[in-house]
Amino acid sequence: MLGWFLLPYKGSGISRTSHFMRWHGEKFFGRPEELGLKNVLPDIKDSYYNLVVDRPIENHGHELETWSRGQQHAEEVRQISKAEIPKATFLAVLVVSLGCALIASPFAKWEGSAIGNVASVVKDLDFKKAAAAASSLLSMKSDEETLKDECTLIAKIAGNDIRLISAADRARCHSVFNAS
Repeated sequence: MLGWFLLPYKGSGISRTSHFMRWHGEKFFGRPEELGLKNVLPDIKDSYYNLVVDRPIENHGHELETWSRGQQHAEEVRQISKAEIPKATFLAVLVVSLGCALIASPFAKWEGSAIGNVASVVKDLDFKKAAAAASSLLSMKSDEETLKDECTLIAKIAGNDIRLISAADRARCHSVFNAS
């Protein structure tokens, strides 16, 4: 979406969107080497955070296979880190919001104003409960992990005898039982 806003400003070379994404990616997530991309070509490391259209295409025939494997590895790392981005964004927005509310708290006596209303709500908030709720949201298990835990418990109760597990549970846990 950021590309839609900054794409009209693209000149020759790398777009401003890619520069923006690279700067923020390196500041908040780290250099590509820190993410496990040590044994790939320098062009792949340098373009890790760039838009797809700004990533270079290897023109050297003798390095094509190395470049191809490096790009596949970089894409795997991108897919893994995509799961962490919403969590980091949530935490950043939460911290900024609470900071703004704390800055506005002296104005709580301004009754009738929007700042006063928000500040009075924040003043009455129990931050320990809010932090506990936020951390529990972030540590929630995925559906796959929950299913694996439930199926492991079912198998343990049945003494690992598949005949003692109901047909419905066998159907639901089929992928878990066959994987292990």
